[in-house]
Amino acid sequence: PPTSPGPPGTPGPSRSAADPSEALLLQYQGMFEETPAGALRAAILTAELESGAAAVERLDRLEARDDFPDELAPTVGALRTLYRGAGPDALTPDERDALRDEQGWFADLALGYALDDDDPARAGALGAARRTAFTFFGVLALAGLGGVLGLALAVMFAVQFARRRIVAAYAPPEPGGSVYIEAFAVFLAGLLGVSLLAAAINSATGADITPVLLWLLLLAAFYPLARGVPWAKHKHAIGWTRGKGVVRESFAGVAAYLAGLPIVALGLLGTLLLSAAISWIRSQMGADQGPPMQHPIIDRLGLGGWTIVSMFLLATVWAPLVEETMFRGALYHHMRGRMGPLVSAVLVGFVFAAVHPQGIAAIPALMSLAVVFALMREWRGSVIAPVVAHALHNATLVTAMVLALG
Repeated sequence: PPTSPGPPGTPGPSRSAADPSEALLLQYQGMFEETPAGALRAAILTAELESGAAAVERLDRLEARDDFPDELAPTVGALRTLYRGAGPDALTPDERDALRDEQGWFADLALGYALDDDDPARAGALGAARRTAFTFFGVLALAGLGGVLGLALAVMFAVQFARRRIVAAYAPPEPGGSVYIEAFAVFLAGLLGVSLLAAAINSATGADITPVLLWLLLLAAFYPLARGVPWAKHKHAIGWTRGKGVVRESFAGVAAYLAGLPIVALGLLGTLLLSAAISWIRSQMGADQGPPMQHPIIDRLGLGGWTIVSMFLLATVWAPLVEETMFRGALYHHMRGRMGPLVSAVLVGFVFAAVHPQGIAAIPALMSLAVVFALMREWRGSVIAPVVAHALHNATLVTAMVLALG
């Protein structure tokens, strides 16, 4: 935002077409205006990047929309009061609280519109924005550094593989029937059952116990034992072995994850291209763009407190342990009895990506990550390396999201 928002309700300074704030405003308008709620936030940003008068005009157009919901009327009225120069004291405490409950950080930005940047009421909103920006650029810098290091490690791995100094420790099973595809089916059925049960409990009591129920899915890993598979054979099949030692396997997981970042980068590029293609097709059909591509965990992280802790544990402990056991353990073991490591890694990666809730466009990115994890399993035999790599990846993303949303 500008250093000072200027007198409320007055036109902002003129801007050239190359003005960064103008480009930013156009970008956010394009992102938000598909829905009335998004258009409301675009109006708030318009006040910051242009003027209060321009924001009021945008609110007027919002109220004239055919899809304008009645429940947004009080919020629009409150914002119109702020941007016409009355200031936050013109709203009752209940109105200010209702605005904050509904709009969060955007409400703090609107309530501080007519205040100086060093005013505590406005400084809090600007500080949160700066923290998000610093986190974003910090993640970019970390990704760049990891990419350079990863590329160097990838070249080293390729050279060592070509010289046959990297030997796969994983021993595929004999072709034929496999109880491990049954175990994976039990896992998928359990995943559906947990979702339905958690939804029913939440509807009846208002309590979300999904983070607790999800741990029950680990029981699917023991299904082969119930079908008569000896423990010694079973633990090797799903990768629950020490390999060359927990510490050494953990370092191997970190190194292989970094070396796999170029593959992940290609997957991210595929996701961007697929997302752009889907957006273009929707626009040509006259359909709305649909919900943004994101994991439901993002919405929960905004709740703070214990929710952040439980989501962090799910992402960094549950997901690496359970998903690596069932995907790179049971399912990969079953596939390797029928086909080679690369085809198995790709097919398992596709299933892994498809069951995640981010949507079709995210499949290439998630697949690329899953392929890297599968190649770790092939190399090390144990799932310790992919578990560590999975935990590292998720911990980095969740930490960045918590800092950005904080």
